[in-house]
Amino acid sequence: VENAVRPVRASQHRKSAMRDELLSHLTSVYDEEVARSGQGQTAVDAALARFGDSAELTVALQETVPRWERVLWWHIPGLGCLEATGRLTITRCVAGEAAERRGAGYLGTAMLLLTVLLAAPVSAILLARVLQDGDYPAFAELQVLLGCSIFGMGSLAFILFPRAAAGLSNALRGDRAARRAGVVFWAALSVTLFVTGLIFLSVMRWNGVFVAWHAWVLAGCSLALPFAQAALLKALLDEARQYAQWGALEIAR
Repeated sequence: VENAVRPVRASQHRKSAMRDELLSHLTSVYDEEVARSGQGQTAVDAALARFGDSAELTVALQETVPRWERVLWWHIPGLGCLEATGRLTITRCVAGEAAERRGAGYLGTAMLLLTVLLAAPVSAILLARVLQDGDYPAFAELQVLLGCSIFGMGSLAFILFPRAAAGLSNALRGDRAARRAGVVFWAALSVTLFVTGLIFLSVMRWNGVFVAWHAWVLAGCSLALPFAQAALLKALLDEARQYAQWGALEIAR
């Protein structure tokens, strides 16, 4: 099954569905062969023969993937070692009791790097404009920086407090024991984000751009962001756990 699915250029979600479908089909064929022959090894050989060649299955599966998804997941030559490293990292990340904490740290780091990549060009442009022309940045540009700052602080919280972030993620999974820690983390992070945003808006008030609805939008974002990040962590860990068993397998190249 993995020989047929792994080379397919598609998202992990689609490939997981392919694995489940092929494994279910192969198991059904094996059960039929066992009932027919009564011998395990004979049934295995017959089931594999009926299953078909993995290379042909790869081609058939690839045809079911939309063109835009094939482009997004195109295999870049020379990155096989990075792919293998990624599979090993996922396998180790989801192993053991500390999987959620490690996942929170990895996710926080990735989101923080993304925030820096987005905010750095905007900051450089605004700073150059202020130094050269003396123009005060437009409020829309400042909103971008505020959004990046809020998102970056939320990401940093996942790095500094991975246990608490994991508690919120586990609470979303239905773990009652983690509910209290998750609520405390959500409340503390939301208040921190809201107060930081208010300070930012208050500093800009002298330019006449502070209005009440900005604070309401900030409050909503501050409350929603920790939940959104925890939900993303939960989804990524669930998918990683499902993929880890398959990713650890060595396949024929």
